[in-house]
Formats: sequence, C-alpha cells, structure tokens
Amino acid sequence: MRVSVSSLLVALVAGAPLLGAQSTPPDSSRSTLNGVFTEEQAAKGKDVFLGHCQSCHTNADLTSADFRADWVGKMLSDFFSFLKETMPESEPGALSNEQYAAVTAYVLQLNGLPAGAVPLATSADSLATIKFEVAPAGLALNRQPFGRAARVRFHTPARAALHRDERR
Repeated sequence: MRVSVSSLLVALVAGAPLLGAQSTPPDSSRSTLNGVFTEEQAAKGKDVFLGHCQSCHTNADLTSADFRADWVGKMLSDFFSFLKETMPESEPGALSNEQYAAVTAYVLQLNGLPAGAVPLATSADSLATIKFEVAPAGLALNRQPFGRAARVRFHTPARAALHRDERR
C-alpha cells in the first residue's frame, strides 16, 4: 500500500490536538481561596475548637507565619488527615469526620478565606483536590479577630512527634 507524504501530514496534523489532549492531564485541583466551606460549618468548627482544642491551641497559632509555612501549598487532605491522626492530643481520632471537617473550615475562616455555598467534604479522599492557599499578605478575604495571645504549639506531624517525645 502506497501512502503519499501529503496524506500522512494531513493525518498527523488532524490527530495532533487529540495527542496533546491525552498527554496533558486536566488541572482538577481547587483552591481554598474559592469558598470550599460554609459559614455554618465554620461556626460548628468554632464550637468544636472551643470544646476540644483551645486548651492547647489559640486562634493565633492557626494563623501564624509558622502555621502557614507548614500548610500553605499542600493539599487540604493533608491537613484534615493530620488533625484526624493527631488531635485531640489526649485522644487522637476521637472526633467524627464531620467535626474534623468543621474544625478545618474554622481554621480556613481564621486565615481569612471566604465561605462558599457547599460544605467542606468529610473525608480526606474528597479533599485531595483542594489546595490550601491563602490570600497574599495584606489582602484578607474574610478576616476574623484573634483570640488569646499567641502561644506557639506544634502544627505538623514532625512537631507533634517531637512534642510527644518531650512529654514522655
């Protein structure tokens, strides 16, 4: 079978968009800058925080430069999983998925992020496409007032392990 060069070029050019589409995966990630929790969910998260978290953490801990350095740019599922696996310190994993999601929503609200119309999902798998981002310095999208004076605590698995080792 004889194929002309021009027919081969036409076939390659016609198929090029399909090849490009298959080799470049779509960007399916969302951002915390786009309202991934509801006001109601954040309010519930505040209640959970006051009941289970404030004895060790302050609002300022969860909005500090150290906190942001540890979490901004990571997927929200990492933060949710960290909370679930390590908090509350006295009984990790003791809260329901809904409570962990509500606390996550509250932390997002504390960091000036906007609420949306749909509640934050209650499983780490569902949060794996949401990137933890904050507005640039000086551009708060939903700034909430701070609570007590800052008291530096741990916010990452490495810091949590170090803290546990110090207590033994």
